[in-house]
Amino acid sequence: LPVDSVNTGFSGSGRTFQITYTAEAQTGPISVTRQVLVEDTQAPIIEPTFLQFDPVSVRPYGYRDFDVDWNYYPESFYVHDVNCNANWQMIDSGTAWDTCGEGTPTDYWDDVEVTVRPLVGNYIPEQDDEGNDIFVPVEEFTQHPGRYRLDYTVRDAAGNESTYTSDPYFRYVRVMDTTPVPVVALSGYTREEAEERVSAAHLIPVVTEEYHAWINAGAIFSQDPAAGVFVSCGTEVHFSISLGPGDCIFPEIFGMQIEDAKAALIDAGFVVGNVNYEDSDATAGTVLDYQGNTLVCGAIIDLTVAAEKCVMPAIDTGASPDDAIAQIVDAGFAEPEVIFEWHTYPANTLFGQFPVPGEQLCNTPSKIYFSLGLIPVEIILSAVWENNIECNTVWVDPGAIVSAGSDIVEPVAIIQAAEIAYKDGDDWIAVASDTPLHTDFSPYRITYRYEYQQPDTEELGVLETEYLLNVTDMEYPEVTVDESPDSFKEINDIDYPYYLFAKGQYGHWNEVEQDRGITVSAWDLCDGDIPQDNIDLLILYLDADLDENTDKGEYDDDDSLPVMSLEELGLTEDTWLSAPGIYIVVYIAVDEAKNDAGSIRLVQVADPAEAI
Repeated sequence: LPVDSVNTGFSGSGRTFQITYTAEAQTGPISVTRQVLVEDTQAPIIEPTFLQFDPVSVRPYGYRDFDVDWNYYPESFYVHDVNCNANWQMIDSGTAWDTCGEGTPTDYWDDVEVTVRPLVGNYIPEQDDEGNDIFVPVEEFTQHPGRYRLDYTVRDAAGNESTYTSDPYFRYVRVMDTTPVPVVALSGYTREEAEERVSAAHLIPVVTEEYHAWINAGAIFSQDPAAGVFVSCGTEVHFSISLGPGDCIFPEIFGMQIEDAKAALIDAGFVVGNVNYEDSDATAGTVLDYQGNTLVCGAIIDLTVAAEKCVMPAIDTGASPDDAIAQIVDAGFAEPEVIFEWHTYPANTLFGQFPVPGEQLCNTPSKIYFSLGLIPVEIILSAVWENNIECNTVWVDPGAIVSAGSDIVEPVAIIQAAEIAYKDGDDWIAVASDTPLHTDFSPYRITYRYEYQQPDTEELGVLETEYLLNVTDMEYPEVTVDESPDSFKEINDIDYPYYLFAKGQYGHWNEVEQDRGITVSAWDLCDGDIPQDNIDLLILYLDADLDENTDKGEYDDDDSLPVMSLEELGLTEDTWLSAPGIYIVVYIAVDEAKNDAGSIRLVQVADPAEAI
């Protein structure tokens, strides 16, 4: 081969060439041989086209513009804007030249692989939860508005890989969420061409056919939205195609009844449009006027008709909503709109209606207004409400009122169904209303809740108020002494049992209890039975004579009985029953809240003769 054809005329790589150098010497020819291995180590050069060419041939595929995005100044990005659902594979172009080829360089563009990365923020690739870049198929990415980066990679026949790294920018594409409406009206396109153009823009063609006096049959004479307007993908594009002028004779419909006029128009080839009713002295339902093109078959004809009259009744303020609706419907009107509003009238009272009673068009819409009463503002407790209750008693709900919040408290409603709950950890546990309450769970939470209807919504309004109820033990225990009535006497109208003993008859009060059958017990409303250890015996000396005219004996100046302790007299529980005098024996019980109560006995210790 010629030396200068080794690198251009050879197809493929990896072949060895032999180059021979020959010279003529005086002694004869001299030659040297060199072996040359030809290899392909150069990757193709990828050069995407910048797409700045005739937009007429590109826009059908959805290409919009090429711009510089300055949103992240001073760093700028060169961006291709395309419509939603654009066909990027038809838009994209470029070359991937490889210098080794069959006579001329090879273009590997058709073998280029395109990877698409969605971008976030400052043109940063979006990543998954594990920090890996997310990829989108090149055939699908234009279906999702947003920014994307496109990378190009290709390998030649020798396996050399090349990646496009445009200096200094990659290729960026911004998929818009809108697309421009193409021109179809007054453009000369046939129906099929117009539908194809609209569908190619990822819009939905909707075609209507109408008679038109000045437009040839088959011509598109209007479209909505207009051409060039940017709309969302999937938007309907309506365009009208002319059926020509047609051959219709407009009927004489003045003075006809509406139903007869409609039938006449339809029979003549026209379309009945809106029917408007007006006050008139003419018979109800008579056609008074019409609007529309009477020269074109299929034209829409709007009618003006004499309205029917009805008499709006005057609704009594005591009528219920159902009664008011029935009266208005029975008078020939459509069912009215029922509106509830806050008002000084009592709840469910009608306080207004529209239109006013009297003669009205039967198709006049009507409204009736009912009061919701005064707007509830707060819950106020009953005046007899107390924050404390005795242990082991049932709380009686005194009730609460819902106030309208005015200076003079006007009750909107009365609430008597409060919830009672005690706290268990972080939770409140409701209890039945007839449950006796106990100090172990104090304080209890009392909740009043009031739900009420609101204007313009089915959602109920709620008022809620919470109070704490303390359970305390304030009641004295009840001491019960069981003793035979024959064991004591009643004397001088004294309220307490009276015992008369001869001195020395007993040595200790325990002997009296055993002999006379005296047993003592105590019970507390909160604690229940009080242990015997909490029942004490107190013995006092009464330093006075029993007065026949009083049931309590003589009093000191401080209005208390003149008593002395046994210690003050030098007596003990073992000796006092041998010392003549009048004594007070008191059984005293103490509950857990330190409330104490006693049961009193009067004991007179006398000489044997006096005791008899």
